[in-house]
Amino acid sequence: MSWHRTLSGKIVILLSLVFAFTTIDKISDVVSGEKTCVCAYDGYGYYAYLPRIYEKGDLEFDQEWMQRRQDQYCNGAYAYQLQKQDLKGEINIYHMGLSFVMLPSYAISDVAARIGGYPTDGFSTPYHVGYQLNALLFIFLGLLYLRKLLSFFANETATIITLIFIALGANTYFIFNYQYDLPHLYLFVINAASLYHLMRYIKEKRMRSFWFSALLFGLAVCIRPTQLIFGIIPFILLLKEFGKTKEFVRHMLILGGAVLICNLPQLLYWKLVGGEWVILNLHTEDIVLSDPNLYEFLFSYRKGWLLYSPLFLLLPIGFWLMYKQNRTLFWAVASFSVLYIYVMSAWECWWYASSFGQRVMVDIYPILAIPLLFLVKSLRTRIVQIGIGTIAVLCLALNQFQSEQMRLGILDGSRMTKEHYWFTFGRLNPDEIHHRYLMIDRGNINWPEHLSKHKNLPFEIKERNVYASDVLISVPANETATIGKAHLYKTFETDETRVEVPLQFTTTDSTQSAVLRMECVSKYNCYSWDNIELSFGRRQGIDHYDTLRFNLPDFRHDADSMQIYIMNMGNAQVELKSFEINATSLIRK
Repeated sequence: MSWHRTLSGKIVILLSLVFAFTTIDKISDVVSGEKTCVCAYDGYGYYAYLPRIYEKGDLEFDQEWMQRRQDQYCNGAYAYQLQKQDLKGEINIYHMGLSFVMLPSYAISDVAARIGGYPTDGFSTPYHVGYQLNALLFIFLGLLYLRKLLSFFANETATIITLIFIALGANTYFIFNYQYDLPHLYLFVINAASLYHLMRYIKEKRMRSFWFSALLFGLAVCIRPTQLIFGIIPFILLLKEFGKTKEFVRHMLILGGAVLICNLPQLLYWKLVGGEWVILNLHTEDIVLSDPNLYEFLFSYRKGWLLYSPLFLLLPIGFWLMYKQNRTLFWAVASFSVLYIYVMSAWECWWYASSFGQRVMVDIYPILAIPLLFLVKSLRTRIVQIGIGTIAVLCLALNQFQSEQMRLGILDGSRMTKEHYWFTFGRLNPDEIHHRYLMIDRGNINWPEHLSKHKNLPFEIKERNVYASDVLISVPANETATIGKAHLYKTFETDETRVEVPLQFTTTDSTQSAVLRMECVSKYNCYSWDNIELSFGRRQGIDHYDTLRFNLPDFRHDADSMQIYIMNMGNAQVELKSFEINATSLIRK
């Protein structure tokens, strides 16, 4: 029977229509001119390959070209997606795999733009509409492949229930509707399709299915290299199927070859622009496996996966039932899931910027849907069905409610706290909400003054001097002088802190540059820095009084420190006569 004739197939269509209603509203805003920004920030990094190669015929990005579109269409959002590679050009720090996925819709949109007389810059109305429709198409494909995958393991009823809960009962709903510029929607689809074709190959032994699975796996790796972890699943399933034989090795080589083929354009780009065949990480964050943030990743009010998608609290029961019914599948899915969560929590920016819950978990929901399916299909007694069903429905209702809160700006995408979570719980009127309980706004240097206007706050604003010196520090031309190094937590207590550094200094040449620099560093990298000019543009031969002010970044590791030094880059003689560090910290009770 054709998929669309089945009840589960009709549910796929119905769920797709739910997302289509939101898409229609978004397209209406685009056509009316109310919304002009196709994508910004991380999404722009993934997308930029297409307008660049269509317009210029190359991938030699430059900052001016990148920023121009953001200024014109996205209210001047800063284009931070490039990094200078020594003597080479500027390289896009985001992988190009997602642009492969968007290429067909971009090509159609480009033709429409040329016919309609629109700017062919990748951001005019036809491109924006095409971008929205492409996301809707992939939502449909994701639900379709999830339905096909689940059908391997259960009947129609269990498949339908699991489909509904994955689509509407987790942060899938918000990510699909509002963060489709990021890879998570597309990786959801690719992972569902890859696993479906793998299971079909194991069942039918049609080599074409395995090739599909392998190429989709390679494409996923080209979008996000951490998708290599997915390889655990075919490894375990095929090892069970073939044992330690040449046939097993052959299949593993095919998987590896598919990854290489799909990533060849990326490797060539790195080599030609960056000078190396493989550039593992161009971000300021790293995956630090020795220091994961498991508790925060899973349970924190800021971005806990299980707090904002509590449906998955049922997973342990599903895994237990999988273990009883299909141990090979259990070991494949459980091994992958545990390792994936561990690695994702080890990313230094473990909250993954602004999103509803842990957006990186959406990538693997097709895999996590399988233990949920085993749970649903194993509900036998009436009382168990009612109990588990009630919990699941409540989780779905909470998720839909909080998704709407997120859309309205009641919940925050990156600064959530326990106080704000419970203050906003159950509220849908933005006019009743203030944002004083959130984590500090690191983009607002005056947050202490703003908060101090209010009473009965669940925290204390504490001011103190943490360092002072009036020892003369003289820095000769073209030299660097280290002032000191301080342990961040021991010095500041909390990263919700504004730092003010009053200075007294002189210079002998106002045409030369010298800066005082304060860097937050871990043993892995330098992840934040602020500086103040001490010489260039300063009147020479007199005492200057100035203050460097900045908010501390999120501390990444317990042992992180701040290193402070003066870097004299010219021929001036610079003297620092007095120097102190004052901290204004928000101490949560």
